Amino acid sequence: MPSRRCVSLLLLSLLALPTRAQDGRPDLLPEIVVEAPGEEEIVAFVGQVLPENRNRQLARWHNPLCVAMRGFSPTMAERFQQQIQSIAAIGGLEAPVSGCRPNVIIILIDDPDLLVDRMMKRYGYMFRPASTDDVRAALGEQHAVRIWYTTIKTGALNNGPQKQDEYGNPIVEQRRGPPENSRLGKIMRTDLLWAMVVMDRPALAGKSVESVASHVGMRLMGAFAADTQQATIPTILNLFQGERPQPVNLTDWDRALLRELYAAPVSGHIDPQRRQIARRLTDTAAAQP
Repeated sequence: MPSRRCVSLLLLSLLALPTRAQDGRPDLLPEIVVEAPGEEEIVAFVGQVLPENRNRQLARWHNPLCVAMRGFSPTMAERFQQQIQSIAAIGGLEAPVSGCRPNVIIILIDDPDLLVDRMMKRYGYMFRPASTDDVRAALGEQHAVRIWYTTIKTGALNNGPQKQDEYGNPIVEQRRGPPENSRLGKIMRTDLLWAMVVMDRPALAGKSVESVASHVGMRLMGAFAADTQQATIPTILNLFQGERPQPVNLTDWDRALLRELYAAPVSGHIDPQRRQIARRLTDTAAAQP
């Protein structure tokens, strides 16, 4: 994880970039509601919002979200933080303690491409062991909200980062559990270690603070896909997708998805993890009047 000094240097270096904190709040659109989807729709939805990844496991947080923000007015930052922490609580994460070390950095900027270029030149080491090209590709995508996640493989028995290198990156010491644990699945799990969010201010025009914060909070909690426009189930993940009206806050499906994601086994392969989530969501849908 980046050290406190690295995070401070990064945030201070952004002071020279142009920002215009805005706190406007347009009228909210009505909630989007659909009839109960079938099992196939739910399975497709889970597969799309939780796509394959290089770790072949679902990544989740196992520590509170400690968020550092840049480019926000104090009022906007407070509202944004409150919304993110309320979403984190759905997944069972505790509130961060005062003075915590940031593991999420959220930046609101007028020119995200300039920011990414400057950041990679000065602070590329913060993203190790990921390559500079991979980070540039993720943060350089033309989306209103761009997110880079750093994940780490840890022991399924809550063995986490024990040391840090000179740049604040984690050095993990793995400790295997009792032999019988190997029959229950992989010894390893995939943790979300830290994340960076870069938001394109002009692209957020017309969206309320709560809507954008809900979208960001949802994506942060599980490394959810940025492009889910094919999903037929209403989700805040689609806030910036398509021309048709989209949900402007977390839907019941989003809340259920978060709960089931954090209730799924931490170890094992991504396919059975997603199947369990889809099965639980299908059971929940069937139980609704």
